[in-house]
Amino acid sequence: MKNRIFYIPGWMNTLGTYGNPSGMEIWDGGFDLDADIDSVCVVGHSMGANFTLINRARRGEGKIILVNPLFPRRNLFVWYIRLKLFHLKEGKNGNAEHAKGWRNFFCGIRNAARILSFDPRDLLEKIPKEDIVVVRGRGDEFLCNEKAVDFIRGFGIELIEVDGSGHRWDGNIQKTVDKLLESWI
Repeated sequence: MKNRIFYIPGWMNTLGTYGNPSGMEIWDGGFDLDADIDSVCVVGHSMGANFTLINRARRGEGKIILVNPLFPRRNLFVWYIRLKLFHLKEGKNGNAEHAKGWRNFFCGIRNAARILSFDPRDLLEKIPKEDIVVVRGRGDEFLCNEKAVDFIRGFGIELIEVDGSGHRWDGNIQKTVDKLLESWI
């Protein structure tokens, strides 16, 4: 049975961060890059948006909302530095629920390396533009920054910038995603 809406959390976050919707926990040992997500619409946040893009390019159907995706492709060291700068600027998110334990931490690093090995450019070329919307917190300076905005616009993909938000999932981003979902489903 096809889900209507399916969520993929950002790095080391759990679905609890998003209010426990239907979705896939991808930051533990049960991660499957080839998982088949059968859904009308998939919402992916941060690195979960990159996983969403990989999945959609492979299976070829459904709409996707990519929230603060990690674009364009960069090496892992660059992403690590940007992650640290993001943490310095935006601080700890007390509302997020995280995958816990050393095993999940090391699985999360392995899964992140696998996800980031894909070039978003190749994946975006496989998907009709009308099936993708990117939502970006306008205050995201390090992960989905202006370089990412230029990259996204270069593909002619709809980009919605949310004032008052950064990279983290927050109420402003949730409202924007909810409005998109209402218009699609």
